[in-house]
Amino acid sequence: MRIDNEKNRIYISAGSVGCLVPSVVHLQETPTEIVIAVTGAPSSASSGSPCTAQKVTLVGYVPLDSPVDGHRIVGNTA
Repeated sequence: MRIDNEKNRIYISAGSVGCLVPSVVHLQETPTEIVIAVTGAPSSASSGSPCTAQKVTLVGYVPLDSPVDGHRIVGNTA
């Protein structure tokens, strides 16, 4: 994760774990926190063949409505 205070963005990367591949990034901003959640979907490899080891499959950024300033950044995957 990298924070760009000039463009109000948080750059992220997420990797596949087991047979789940990251597909959607959810962002919620509150007055004190920025919550980022990455959700996944089953990979096409999960239909009978072994799943790959963890690798980065999603790279991008989330735009913020306001500067990061003193917000606490919270992240999780599902």
